[in-house]
Amino acid sequence: MPSIDLDTLHLAIKDSTIDIHDHHVTITSDHTRIADLNQIHRVIQKITRTKQPLYSLNSQQHLHFTRLGLDFLNLPMHTSRYPLADYHPYIALAKRAYDQFAIDDYRQGHWLDQQPATQASRLNAAIDWIRQEANSPRFKAQRIKHDHRRSKNYRSLKGYLDRLQERYAKLLIIRLDLYFTKASRQEQAIPQRTIEQYRSHFLRKIAQNYQEAFVGYVWKLEYGLERNHHFHLLLIFNGNIVKSDQRISHHLGQLWSTQITEGAGSYYACNGQKESYRYCGIGMLEHRDQEKRANLDRACLYLTKTDYFAEYHLPEGGRTFGKGEIKGGRIARGRKRQSIH
Repeated sequence: MPSIDLDTLHLAIKDSTIDIHDHHVTITSDHTRIADLNQIHRVIQKITRTKQPLYSLNSQQHLHFTRLGLDFLNLPMHTSRYPLADYHPYIALAKRAYDQFAIDDYRQGHWLDQQPATQASRLNAAIDWIRQEANSPRFKAQRIKHDHRRSKNYRSLKGYLDRLQERYAKLLIIRLDLYFTKASRQEQAIPQRTIEQYRSHFLRKIAQNYQEAFVGYVWKLEYGLERNHHFHLLLIFNGNIVKSDQRISHHLGQLWSTQITEGAGSYYACNGQKESYRYCGIGMLEHRDQEKRANLDRACLYLTKTDYFAEYHLPEGGRTFGKGEIKGGRIARGRKRQSIH
């Protein structure tokens, strides 16, 4: 199975930066962080593919920037200074260059006492260093290893969905984001073990309530600047048994917020805003609907996007990604289909 296509990943991230709540469009800081990491990745990658200086002097002997040189100086590097994350080598390289060549000092005006020629020389030295580092065998090996490892969840998720589609003629796909309220986060830090217990309890409750209709799930735990710990989930149901994805998604959101977390949780039901998605892969998925399945694969990219740029590590260890298990062998079409838990 192929690895993640970067152009598709960039598009999926671009499509995912907007949230719609109560008909108001907002861009959250957690989503902005992913867009920022994407920007750093793309700029550094472009730099490694060029050879010319990015800074020079114009006819008035003032500092002149190429567009790429200006992009480098405007990178949102605050995003890369993020705890408990293993960054893509391109992003780590940008951070090292900013630190080693004091680029933040330039951005804060601390180089103003230097001649423009000196400034151009120092900035070009940083760019040359990035190119040399990126061309080293060690860096290339790191990048290949990172890309292979980080695309594993995406490949695993696509294979999981393939097997579910082999078993069920119709799948009802629900995308749900689960958070903790601001008040609960401010009151006290929620322990990691408690967060894991909430997730396990939530999935068990769904299995108990929907029984054979609940056939699969995928969950991803992330830590964001705005919402701290939160989950992204794909919840998968037998479409021949249940139909109303919007009703079910809001019911499950209420289950999380009121019963599982006892008022400490909040949620966003993506199925309630299906018309806002350019490529909608949620809702009812029929076996032969290749277009919607392709859109679902885009949703898988979004679900696994952060691992490509920055994989979050739990302080106490533990998993940040998981999915259900399919029990039994492959079932031919037309035979009675079994459920998974």
